[in-house]
Amino acid sequence: MKTILIATDFSSAALNAANYAADMATALHADMFILNVCNIPVSISEIPAVVTEEEMMRDSEKHISKLKEQLVSRTGGKINIQTEVSAGVFFLDLKEVCERVKPYAVVVGSQGRSAMERMFFGSQAVHAMQHLMWPLITVPPEARFSLIKKNWPCLRL
Repeated sequence: MKTILIATDFSSAALNAANYAADMATALHADMFILNVCNIPVSISEIPAVVTEEEMMRDSEKHISKLKEQLVSRTGGKINIQTEVSAGVFFLDLKEVCERVKPYAVVVGSQGRSAMERMFFGSQAVHAMQHLMWPLITVPPEARFSLIKKNWPCLRL
């Protein structure tokens, strides 16, 4: 069975990409796998981080469950959706999940939540484009999925 992997940071662009992937999965009769990688903040000063890793993971688990519910509703429950939240480095975790799941395609949004996240996630998406061995689809914030149609005229000699 084909699987479409969605890497999400729960931003509006990532939500749009997830909707795009859900529509694609429905059209292709594919499964979906939703991945969120919590990038644990590194404290570079003596001031401790305000949010703990456990809090970040719990928050991500809540967000991913809500996203799964939305996508189940969007697809009419016609496709199988799995989820995973991990704590680590985005590209390394994405690559590990791809090696395990062997996705038909990986879908990501092309923009993060804030200017810093756009810069960070954007650079992550570019790095994935350059180094990931699976097809990667970056979805702009306003894009909508539509089927590819073959309307080629027949060539006659």
